[in-house]
Amino acid sequence: MDPEKSPPREVDPKDEDMAGVVADLLLRPAAGKSVGKTSRRVTPENVKEFLPSPETLETGARELKRVGFRIEQIAATHLTVSGPPGLFEQVFEVRLYEDHTPILHPPSQETQSFYRPEGDPRIPPQFADWLESIHFAVPPVFFVDATPPSLPYDHMQVPHDVARDMDALKCHQRGITGAGVRLAMVDSGFMTPLHPYYPPHGYNIQPVSSAADDPAPGSDDYGHGTAIASCALAVAPGVTFLPVKTKPSATAAFSRAVELEPDVITNSWGLAYFGAPIFSAPLQLAINNAVADGIVVCFSCGNGGWPGWPGTEPAVISVGGVYVGPDDTLSAADYAASGTLSFNPARQVPDLCGITGEMPKSILIAEPTQPESTVDDSFAGGTFPDGDQTADDDGWVVASGTSSACPMVAGVAALAMEKTPALKGNPVAVRLALNTSCVDVTSGMSGAGEGAGPGQDLATGLGLVQAYRALFPADVWMRTNPDSDIGWGPVHNARPSWPPYAHWRSADVKVVSSPLANPVADFDSAPFEQPIFGEPSYVYVRARNRGPQGSGAVTAKLYYADPSTNLVFPADWRDGQSGVPGEGSLEVDGVGTHEQTVADIAAGASVVMPKPYVWNPPDPTLATQLQDLPDGRKKGHFCLLVRLENALDPIHFTGGTQNSVVWDNNLGMRNVSVFSGPAARGFKVHFWVRGMADDSERTRYDILADLRAVPRRARVDLCIDSEGVEQGKPVAAKWVDRRCLRLYPGPKPAGLRAFSLKYDEKALARLVIELPPDTQPGEIAVPILQQADGHAAGGLTFVASVTPP
Repeated sequence: MDPEKSPPREVDPKDEDMAGVVADLLLRPAAGKSVGKTSRRVTPENVKEFLPSPETLETGARELKRVGFRIEQIAATHLTVSGPPGLFEQVFEVRLYEDHTPILHPPSQETQSFYRPEGDPRIPPQFADWLESIHFAVPPVFFVDATPPSLPYDHMQVPHDVARDMDALKCHQRGITGAGVRLAMVDSGFMTPLHPYYPPHGYNIQPVSSAADDPAPGSDDYGHGTAIASCALAVAPGVTFLPVKTKPSATAAFSRAVELEPDVITNSWGLAYFGAPIFSAPLQLAINNAVADGIVVCFSCGNGGWPGWPGTEPAVISVGGVYVGPDDTLSAADYAASGTLSFNPARQVPDLCGITGEMPKSILIAEPTQPESTVDDSFAGGTFPDGDQTADDDGWVVASGTSSACPMVAGVAALAMEKTPALKGNPVAVRLALNTSCVDVTSGMSGAGEGAGPGQDLATGLGLVQAYRALFPADVWMRTNPDSDIGWGPVHNARPSWPPYAHWRSADVKVVSSPLANPVADFDSAPFEQPIFGEPSYVYVRARNRGPQGSGAVTAKLYYADPSTNLVFPADWRDGQSGVPGEGSLEVDGVGTHEQTVADIAAGASVVMPKPYVWNPPDPTLATQLQDLPDGRKKGHFCLLVRLENALDPIHFTGGTQNSVVWDNNLGMRNVSVFSGPAARGFKVHFWVRGMADDSERTRYDILADLRAVPRRARVDLCIDSEGVEQGKPVAAKWVDRRCLRLYPGPKPAGLRAFSLKYDEKALARLVIELPPDTQPGEIAVPILQQADGHAAGGLTFVASVTPP
């Protein structure tokens, strides 16, 4: 298709739009060897032969400027000039037409325009002595992906991991995203057209420059603003986001941000931070006037050692850093600053914290940035932790620092304003909401060497800001595993990963063979016991409240189900009230019920339900797995599930599947199967795998077993009923027949990836372990996970309890 061509233009010598067309001009070389008239290849060894003399460059620049062109660059190799299309058409007797090319590759809808000549430009006689050729510039296409590169070390990704660890996902589930709130960010700019990471998320981004004559208000050559904006939008994806470019001065940019009438301004910078901090009276006036007018102003307190200014200005919310480990442990980030400055000697910062990485470079969060920007280049390559191992032109950087922490906290402020509109225009009330939301951080030291400890401390202030606690008074929850769970949802999927952080090992569900004398005192020390068919088991449940206020009444409802890697509520969750003896029963204090209620759980406290749930388990011969004990009794395995109901903190996933336990901390699960015997015997467990009820036929499922605890000489087989199951790809395994896989113990999970299940289809699976005869007595735990499109759907843990021969 022929491009649409523009008609000749009249040239106005006073035309100020000098950047319409850009061209590179080659001048006649001093040695007389023209690039265009030689068959020789230009190399580093001969390039000097093709360069013009300094005098020729000076003459060319003077003559081009005289006829109206703007000189963009005088390089040793060429001249770059710009001007309106009509000027080029008139001087070089050529018609120009506008063309378009993608900005990014793979291509997006965003394009950039440039001009092409129709035919060859003519060198004017007055330029013939020094000008060899003119080349109309074609803009570069950046090779950048919407998703971050795969990296071999532990790191976080936006938006999911940041939203999770700032505890914002549960806010999003309740429909609170920051809608109606204006969040400004004063920083290095924002890449426009947008980095391809941003458009799929539907963010409302409106870049602004603080300088009226800025020719590129949507550029971000430094790359800092484009990167850290992803952290603000991960927490508050519904805000009107106003990134303001800091040109020519920080004070001008901050004042421009104020003119946009934001509710919050986030600032991840300081004045002369790496030298002696500089105090600016105009900026101090602008900041304090903004707060007086009702704008919440957040500043990073700084990285490394001591803080910068304005991060210590009393009117601002000063944000420091907490490091979140891969097992969800919290510690003061040794990359984040803390302390005081002589400007405000009584002002200890930070006030509170977002998420920050550790020394030496705080490489933690994969963030999108402008390709080939300073940030993209400065972290690139190397080996973690000294480099992020990304390319220097791929548009991705793995970084963090308090630069990333500050917009996270500003995002939480925006969520709070949407939830409670009265907080708009009230910085004091917003500060209080953020303060009361913090979870205490008791370990680690800041970059200044100040330590964290119980309560408010020098290193982290009041601790890590938590969005849900800032918005809602109560957050009832159960620990889904004893290793890592601190109340965030989802329990796992990205970071921390599986194995070992399974969501079906709740430490808040305990089965014992006889009632506890003192449930509160004895709960943790009592060993978990598998149920015996025909004998009552006693189930105790503990509920928690991580909210800043008392919860009010909390009802704990207990259910049980056949062993399965995916359980659909309510079809698979039995409440013990069927009246059919073979299906089991539940009662509390002699009354047939599966629930009991406590009047309140105090802020930050936990309560063990005062009465045991008396459980008569169903006949295990009707289920999928049992063990005959030497005395003839039958030991069965079942999944126990709990739902905590509370008016202030309702269950979000009222239906759904076992996957809901991953996403909603009101739900808990205990799913452990123990089979005991000498090593020479085969240890086996049967369980169901199931297609998700609300799923499409295209979903690919995985069944994976964590065999790290299994001796390498053991024989492990996984068999799945072939009905309804389309075979996938074995992982650390090989097919024995159409239905069975031989799994190989090792450091990585083994099993079956990318198989298909029909809609709501159940298939029976069997895991069999034959241990070497010399296996020492003890317990060997094998977690088994079902994934749907790479995300946890459910699982169980099988324990082979090896007894002496």
